[in-house]
Amino acid sequence: MNTGDIDHARRVLRDTGFRVVRQVGNLNAFIVESEHHKISKRSARLESQQAEKILSDPQVELFSREKILSRQKRDFIELPLTAKIVRSVNEKSKTEDPFWGDMWYLNRHWKDSKQFDMNVTGAWNQGYSGKGVSVTFLDDGLEWDHPDILQNYDAKASTDINNHDDDPMPRYDETNENKHGTRCAGEVAAVANNSICSVGIAYNAGIGGIKMLDGDVTDSVEAMSLSFNSQHVSIYSASWGPDDNGEVVDGPGPLARRAFIEGANAGRGGLGSIFVWASGNGGRFEDSCACDGYANSIYTMSISSTSERSQKPWYLEECASTLATTYSSGDERAGEKEIITTDIRHKCTSKHTGTSAAAPIAAGIIALALEANPKLTWRDIMFITVLTSRAKAIVSNNYIQNKRGLLVSSRYGFGLMDAGRMVEVAKNWVNVPKMVTCAVRNSNFQVKTIQKSHIIEAVLTTDACQGSINEVNYIEQVEIIVTVRAQQRGLLEIFLISPMGTKSQILPKRPRDQSADGFKKWSFMSVQTWGEFPKGDWVLNVGSSDGSQVQLEDYELVIHGTKEKPVEYEKFLNNDEMTCHYECTKTELPCGPTADDCQSCAHLTYLNEFQKQKCVSYCPSGHYANFETKKCLKCHSSCSECSGPLKSNCTLCLDGSFLSLETNECVQTCPTGYFSNNKNECEKCDDTCETCEFSPSYCLTCKSLNVQQYSVVYKNNYCVINKKNNECDLGEYFDASSTECKRCDLTCSECKSNTAESCLSCSDSRRPFLNEGQCVTNCENGFYLNSTLQRCFKCSDNCKTCKSDANECIECKIGFKLNDKNLCEKIINANCSDPNCQQCLSKEKNQCQICKNGM
Repeated sequence: MNTGDIDHARRVLRDTGFRVVRQVGNLNAFIVESEHHKISKRSARLESQQAEKILSDPQVELFSREKILSRQKRDFIELPLTAKIVRSVNEKSKTEDPFWGDMWYLNRHWKDSKQFDMNVTGAWNQGYSGKGVSVTFLDDGLEWDHPDILQNYDAKASTDINNHDDDPMPRYDETNENKHGTRCAGEVAAVANNSICSVGIAYNAGIGGIKMLDGDVTDSVEAMSLSFNSQHVSIYSASWGPDDNGEVVDGPGPLARRAFIEGANAGRGGLGSIFVWASGNGGRFEDSCACDGYANSIYTMSISSTSERSQKPWYLEECASTLATTYSSGDERAGEKEIITTDIRHKCTSKHTGTSAAAPIAAGIIALALEANPKLTWRDIMFITVLTSRAKAIVSNNYIQNKRGLLVSSRYGFGLMDAGRMVEVAKNWVNVPKMVTCAVRNSNFQVKTIQKSHIIEAVLTTDACQGSINEVNYIEQVEIIVTVRAQQRGLLEIFLISPMGTKSQILPKRPRDQSADGFKKWSFMSVQTWGEFPKGDWVLNVGSSDGSQVQLEDYELVIHGTKEKPVEYEKFLNNDEMTCHYECTKTELPCGPTADDCQSCAHLTYLNEFQKQKCVSYCPSGHYANFETKKCLKCHSSCSECSGPLKSNCTLCLDGSFLSLETNECVQTCPTGYFSNNKNECEKCDDTCETCEFSPSYCLTCKSLNVQQYSVVYKNNYCVINKKNNECDLGEYFDASSTECKRCDLTCSECKSNTAESCLSCSDSRRPFLNEGQCVTNCENGFYLNSTLQRCFKCSDNCKTCKSDANECIECKIGFKLNDKNLCEKIINANCSDPNCQQCLSKEKNQCQICKNGM
């Protein structure tokens, strides 16, 4: 309808035998149902007459019966021979996120600089983690109470379309059929550093689930899902589509198409909803995503995948609409690894597969870019993806170079996504001009038929709507809408040649497609002429691989792009060779893809043990930053960390030595009256203790008092003042001011005073542990339990939680991260938001650690 007024819809339906059930999301469309419970032939005719009456209203554009659609998740059934690596989240691990070391697609560049990953850590090191960005998954549900998801769960991005409620929790069964959405979601926003499962690419993003695949899928179900809360949700990720069997040609219905358009035009306050789509898993059936109207839409980012060895996966589908690629599963029998993520029933898995796993990775990377620049439009995101993806990171002879100079492939689009580069470019990106669309037809076209091995060649000459408001001078996407007949549709092949000479295969052959229906006004979309000029002759070649008869009945060219130049393409050409790592000074060449390849450093310079320069944001252990020379200089040999070159500039000592807080020097043993605390510092004992350990009040021996009538006595490792030769009873303490024994708090069996915070030992079995003088059931955050002593001792200062040793951290406080020794070290980010700040914990304001000179 042309109106979203539900009252008007009801007036239109009055006396027709239909009633409104609900509105389709925020679209001007409504689901209606017949008030007749039984449909006979007579009533079916009546229904047809009523439909005509409804369609006669000038505000009604469409009235049709909904069909149940076949939609498939784009992962695979796990083979019985495959060893599942599934772990319960309750299983303990020595590392923060147990699977981090196995997440090869995020961290292998750090292990071997010659290996590509998607440079996600490059985005993290710039201070971005998806904060403030909402990502939702159109899928079979989301186990939102999963311990690795709950912290980031976004209820505003979640709903259950199938059951008409707000809870996207998946339906459980013996086969775990509805695991798909939870697996996809964990790739994006699994919580970081919580000792559970994995870490999400955008680990601070909000994550939601739209449950819509666990029931009948119709056009209205898809439309409601695609338009759900579009002012709140930034990114919609979908890892499903029509059957990937090499036989089907299918796409979104009229309502879903409307939802795509409305989302692009009005979502996110007019910036546009971002739709990320898995390109398909039909490669084993020689299917092509050109016959998938979702992956083939100008409004979706169609994401392909490559394997661990940067090879073509066996399931990959080829088409000219593929925009970019991320890593996913490959040949498992050849030892290639898969994707690690969350799983239902509060578990983890390393068996996520297919383009189902690839699309969420892209969604996570996009979330990082949106945090860097929340004002990016849906087309800005596409441009940045096109210009920063790495074609040469993937081994392939399938690339062509278009006449703008961009490498592009029907398998991999513009290449492997690079999160670090996307974030770097996004920060200073200027919004591209408004999209314009020029539709071109050949008014003199005659139906063309070929026999045998000939090829139909149709030429369409265009000025790209020059002189009109729809003039296009710079191409983004091109659609060719064709009606063609063939004896066997699957043997058709179609090519499109641009005026500048770029030849794209719009449709490869699909041998399993035996249909004789051909294509009727089917839109094939290509991104392969991105950035080219559209004016001139477009050549369409249509043929059949077996030489059978083919008839081209009609075609139309639709060019999407801008009149004005959207971006200086020259800055991005050959980006595989000219990429600057974010630690390099970009104005001084050469600057390569790693921090070892910089001519000049953006922040600090560090010479490693081989005397090779490396650019860093902060100095490694054993070095301090000289901000005048922008160099990392060595500490004194006794220091592990320091603030200067002298032995009295130590801030942390080497293993086996301790920091004297009085002299800032490292000593081999702490003097009498001091103990070595959990930071390897010499900390002073309480005044009553001669010697102590663990904490200032945990005494080993007591001092003597030069007071005749009193003495210091040793009770449960505390030194307390007592009356000489007259100890108080159990449950009492000696009050020196009144020289009397007084009652302890009821929770204490021994104490220093009458408060609940001064216990020396505990009397209540329900609260048996001593935590800073208080009897508790469990140790507080920041403390660990010594079960032998039944006492809680403080974790290292930077630990939020720790294990059985103060220095074995489990979770760090804000501003710190866990290192490989299970210690919390500062997160130092040189990209400070405050221009007066030299060194900061994060890009947020008020996080400055060191001010610039004069501040």
